[in-house]
Amino acid sequence: EIFNTTSQPIDLTGWRLRKGFDFDFAPGTMIGSRETLVIVAFDPSDVVKLADFRSYYGIGAEVPIVGTFGDRLSNTGEQIQLQRPDTPPANDPLYVPHPLEDQIEYLDTWYASANGVGQSLNRAGANLWGNDSASWTPEDPTPGEAEQLDTTVVTGRHVFYNNSSFGATIAQDKTALRPGEQASFANYTSYANGINGIVIDVAGLADPGAIDATDFTFKLGGDDTPGDWTDAPAPASVDATANQIILTWDDGAIRNTWLEVTVLVTPDTGLPAADVFYFGNAVGETGNSLDDARVDATDVLLTRQNPRPFFDPAEIDTPYDFNRDRRVDAIDTLIARNNQIWSGTELELIDLTVQAAAVQPEAKNARLVQPLNDKFFAKNGF
Repeated sequence: EIFNTTSQPIDLTGWRLRKGFDFDFAPGTMIGSRETLVIVAFDPSDVVKLADFRSYYGIGAEVPIVGTFGDRLSNTGEQIQLQRPDTPPANDPLYVPHPLEDQIEYLDTWYASANGVGQSLNRAGANLWGNDSASWTPEDPTPGEAEQLDTTVVTGRHVFYNNSSFGATIAQDKTALRPGEQASFANYTSYANGINGIVIDVAGLADPGAIDATDFTFKLGGDDTPGDWTDAPAPASVDATANQIILTWDDGAIRNTWLEVTVLVTPDTGLPAADVFYFGNAVGETGNSLDDARVDATDVLLTRQNPRPFFDPAEIDTPYDFNRDRRVDAIDTLIARNNQIWSGTELELIDLTVQAAAVQPEAKNARLVQPLNDKFFAKNGF
């Protein structure tokens, strides 16, 4: 079983399983956010056998099942590696490296009940080390239900325009910048009130009622070295439910800069590792350039040329509605004009890929914190 713990679907084209058996995922194989994919030792195109398998375990049609590797795992022990494709090196463009994403090396001495007599090895937490028997428990097989893993994971990071006509509606056209990525217009807003609302989706939040500002760190900066950034203002409010955290700041407290948010490992969050992400703000920027976030005469002109009156209101992703009042009018033109680069407000499109490249990869036998995790079934479980 392969489980996607991220908030985004993943294309498994080029991914593969190796060691205990060889299996290449077919091009175009997708696994949705928080969804499970099951790999079986028979050909899923055999509709009778597939129907029997789904019926026996109560697997819904929404769970994808792939297979045909024609091999079975040994009850005495195996190593199984999940490998992902990486970028070919410049000096050998035809070679596709496959770094290790996750692995398990189990033994029949782990649990007698999972040694070929019907029970399966179930990963106790999505981020636990695969080669340790303590990371697994023997349970009755439940293929397609890896979301039952006892784990806490951040599944979404969003920004919203607090105190605007859109209220707490999430800006779907904006996504958080993550470590190892290059910033773009999708990662920063142009809201005149700056960054004043963030929503964090968390599956399995440990103690929502105790969540407060001490469960986070916040930094402000504008270059490629977040470790040198300064402390950001504390949020005006921190509210949490069983699966969501809402942070708000005073209007204008965070403008024309990048905000780093770190959700810490605390008894309140229950996270196994800190989660870091970034949102930026460049007031008056229309996203007219892929190379910079400079507010200049072009942004002023584009705003003037794209009016949205009351009978044709702007949508939340309209790039010219800087005060988010659902109008594009003289006020928005004035906002763009007053925030041009000569006023010293340019936002740098920070590059965090260099920062990621400087981090040495973990040894293969270290604890792996992965976007995909797995649950393996005993040979005779079905």
